Amino acid sequence: MTMANWRKGQLSLVIGLSIALISCGSSSKSAQTPGTEWKDRMQEMSQLLVGIYPYLVSQKEFNAPENRRKIQDDAERMATLAHNVNEQRAGEEVKKIDKDPLLGVLSNSLDRELFLAAEGLRSGKRDFSRVVLKNATSMCVRCHSRGSWGPSFVDWEKDAAFQRLKPIEKGELLAAVRRYDQAIQQYEAILADQKLAGDETVEWTKAANSALNVVVRAKQDPAHAEKIVNTILSNKALPQFQKDNAKDWLATIKKWKVEKSSKSESLLKKAERILQDARKGEDYWGDRSSYVHYLRASALLHDFLRGQASMEEQAQALFYLGQTYEVVTEMGIGDTNEFYYKACIKRSPHSTLAMNCYERLEQNFFLDQSGDDGLRFPPGAMEYLRALREMAAPLDGAGGDKEMFKRQ
Repeated sequence: MTMANWRKGQLSLVIGLSIALISCGSSSKSAQTPGTEWKDRMQEMSQLLVGIYPYLVSQKEFNAPENRRKIQDDAERMATLAHNVNEQRAGEEVKKIDKDPLLGVLSNSLDRELFLAAEGLRSGKRDFSRVVLKNATSMCVRCHSRGSWGPSFVDWEKDAAFQRLKPIEKGELLAAVRRYDQAIQQYEAILADQKLAGDETVEWTKAANSALNVVVRAKQDPAHAEKIVNTILSNKALPQFQKDNAKDWLATIKKWKVEKSSKSESLLKKAERILQDARKGEDYWGDRSSYVHYLRASALLHDFLRGQASMEEQAQALFYLGQTYEVVTEMGIGDTNEFYYKACIKRSPHSTLAMNCYERLEQNFFLDQSGDDGLRFPPGAMEYLRALREMAAPLDGAGGDKEMFKRQ
C-alpha cells in the first residue's frame, strides 16, 4: 500500500494509542488480564491524550511557543508508556489471550511512532511530529473495533477539551475508549445533517462507515445497524450511488436479524458462509454493496482467533481476514490485508492455502505499485515476493509462475 493510500481518510485524532493494546488483547470478562499497574498506566495515557489533543487538531496552537513545553513533556511520557506496553505485550500471557498476529504489528508500530514523534519534537521537526502522531492514532479504533470484548476507559464527555471537538472527532474519540452508545449519537447527528451530506461528503461518509463499524463489528447489533442505515436513507441529500449501497446494506441487515444461529456452526464456518453470500450479490470483487457482510465476517474471524484452533484453521481465518480488509480498508492501517496474507503463508507454509494467500498478496502488491508511469517497485520488493512464494509453494514444486520473477 502506498503512503498516500495509508494516509487517506485518516482524521486528526490522537486517541487511546496504547489503550488499544490492552483492550484488544484482553476481555472484560476474563481473568487473564494484567493487573492494576497496567490499568493505572492506561488511565495515565488517557489523561495525557486529553491534554495534548486540542493542540494536535490546531496547527496554530501546536506551534505556539507557550504550548511547546507541555506538548514535549506529554509526547515524551506517551512514548515511554507505549514502549512499556509493547514490552509487556510481547510476554506469553498476552499472546495466549489473542492469537491475532496484527497485535504485534500494532504494538511495535505504536512504540516506534511515538518514539519518532518525541524525537522529532526534540530536534525541531514539529510538523513531522504532528503528522506522525495523527497517523498513529488510526490504530486505536482499528484495534478496538475488532470485536465487543475488552473494557471501556475514561469518560471524557464533560472534559472542556472534548467539548471543543467536531462531532466526527467526538465520535471517533468515544469509539476509541469503547463508549459506543455515545459515539453512535455523534455519528447519527452527522448522518441526519442534510447540508453535510451534500457539502462535506468525505466527513459524512466517514461517519457512515464508522457508525456501521461500531454497531456491526463492535456491538454486533443488527437492530441498531438497521436504525443507522434507515437514518442514512432518510437523508434526502444522499448521492444516488450511496443510496443504492445503503439499500443493499438494509436488505443484508434484515436477513441478519432473522438469521437462526447454529451451535454446530463454528465462527470460522459462519464467516466463510457470510463471505460466500457477499460475493453472490457483488457486481465486482468487494463492491460497497457488501460492506456489511465484510464487517460481520471480520468480527467473527477476530473472535475466532481468540479461541483454540489448529494452525491450519488459524491460517484459513487469516486468509479470510485478508479478503475482508481488501474491502474494509478505512478500518485498517493501509496494508492490513497484505499483512494477513503474509501471516497466512507463514502460519501454513507449503500448502494450497498458502498459495491462495500468496496469489491474493501478489495481486494486491502489483495493484498498489501501479501508476500512470507503470509499475514502481521498492528496492528488494521482488526478492521479498520471491521468498514468500517459495515459502507458500508446495514442496513438490507445484503452484505459481516462476517465469514472472525471471522477467523482473
